[in-house]
Amino acid sequence: MKNRVICRVVSVLFAVVAISSAFSICVNAADDFSESITYVMPRLNNGASVDYGFAITSDGVAYVSAVVAGTSGLTQQITIEIQLQRKTLLWWSDVDNGYWTDSFDGTYGSISEHLQLSKTGKYRAVFTITVSGTGGADDVIEETLTYEY
Repeated sequence: MKNRVICRVVSVLFAVVAISSAFSICVNAADDFSESITYVMPRLNNGASVDYGFAITSDGVAYVSAVVAGTSGLTQQITIEIQLQRKTLLWWSDVDNGYWTDSFDGTYGSISEHLQLSKTGKYRAVFTITVSGTGGADDVIEETLTYEY
């Protein structure tokens, strides 16, 4: 009887780990930033494509990048906002000098920045991209990429 209970508990724990592993995305540190860029092409009212990426090199340099290519005659303004955060205990804290934002009139906008990190740990880049134009309501793309260094 005791072995059955232990077996069931182990089975349930294994199932929980397997399910949670299926929903998690692991990103390994890479010296080549281009190898770890995430590309996203959501369907937008006012634009054509959105690409963004986040990586940390082995020597602690965080790289963030976002590129928005709109559609001529449709896209009028693009705003890109990136916030870098570090996990401290149970919550995320903003990293000093880790906030970038810019607005662009027209059909193209991009930000590419880097920052030397002072501590190891779990980091994330929070992207908020707004595309305005004649295609209807503003497109607001919010995405978070996590990286451990």
